[in-house]
Amino acid sequence: MWEMRENRMEVIHTIQLCKTCGVCSKSCPAQINIPEALRIYEKYLSGGMRILEKLDEMESPGKPVDCIECGACSDHCLNSIDVKELVRELAMMQSCRRLILPRHGGGDGKMKRSGMFLISAGLLPLFFLAGCSQMGQTDQKQDRIPSRQEEDPLITENDMEKTMGAADSDAKEEPMEPEPAILLYQGQASIRIVTDEGKVIYIDPYAGDSYDLPADLILVTHSHFDHSQTEKVEYRNEDCRIITQKEAVLNGKHQNFNLGYVMVEAVEAGYNPLHDVNECVGYVLTFSNGKSVYVTGDTSTTKQMPLLREKEIDFAFFCCDGVYNMGLEEAAECAEMVGAKHNIPYHMTATTDGRHFDRELAEQFEAKNRLIVEDGEEILVE
Repeated sequence: MWEMRENRMEVIHTIQLCKTCGVCSKSCPAQINIPEALRIYEKYLSGGMRILEKLDEMESPGKPVDCIECGACSDHCLNSIDVKELVRELAMMQSCRRLILPRHGGGDGKMKRSGMFLISAGLLPLFFLAGCSQMGQTDQKQDRIPSRQEEDPLITENDMEKTMGAADSDAKEEPMEPEPAILLYQGQASIRIVTDEGKVIYIDPYAGDSYDLPADLILVTHSHFDHSQTEKVEYRNEDCRIITQKEAVLNGKHQNFNLGYVMVEAVEAGYNPLHDVNECVGYVLTFSNGKSVYVTGDTSTTKQMPLLREKEIDFAFFCCDGVYNMGLEEAAECAEMVGAKHNIPYHMTATTDGRHFDRELAEQFEAKNRLIVEDGEEILVE
């Protein structure tokens, strides 16, 4: 299980090396928008199983399935990424998705989630071996032995039909659980989350440089510069929503936002000379798998914290710089009040220079169930 996750993370990090310069696309004879395709692949690997349908919705003349594996993209990549291999993998998935779609799609033409599960759960190798992808030609194509599908396609189709039917039967008996969201801590109070649905959430953009995934939601806890640099999120989907403290607190009441892929609850923050409770918020995010994340924002102890215990929060981030907000000892006391399964120290530095994480200070956070997450580290919200 962990080996699979590590391999997935390795591919994600490789894709993140892409700077979307577009040089690969300009060299592509199939006219594929490769940066867009790679972003779809990254979202898929991050848990957005249903995102593969967007491969067919790409506006470029060519799609990954049209790749001829000429290698021009890899040859021209300024970051020396093996682009051809990534596009080849995408082409296989797109080709197999098209094969499944007529049998398992709904009336509206969209892939059912069970079909996506089949791809992600291990049926891809079956389809690859059966020859579902016709574009993956190798240098040995002239000398290869005809496959069983070429000799007797009806047998292969029947076998695949039986396999798909059995898998669908199993899927009906055991409904698929939503995948965990992937949380990337970027330092200070900056967090990026990719949900099971492939939605991208940025919280308090400031630290780090992983802002290349198009945003669906941007959350800001208050207006201080180290929490509100929304301009760092250059890429945003058309329906991207920004929620700041102004929208989160209306007429003195903290608001809830049910966005389908996540429930966002604004909670109290502030209660110190530099942070007014009417101008600052924290957030509790609950995802489709039922797991939750609490970020305090900049704050000292709030009146609401003891009430958060009822929410049985899974991951809680507590600020603890001790200069502008509560320190390590008070943060540990707040963690005891909230009672989360995992308590994470963050926003522990009070300077704008250098690294926005201090391991030595993090280790002095003496809360129960402490979890130290370094800047640049990812965790699964499960």
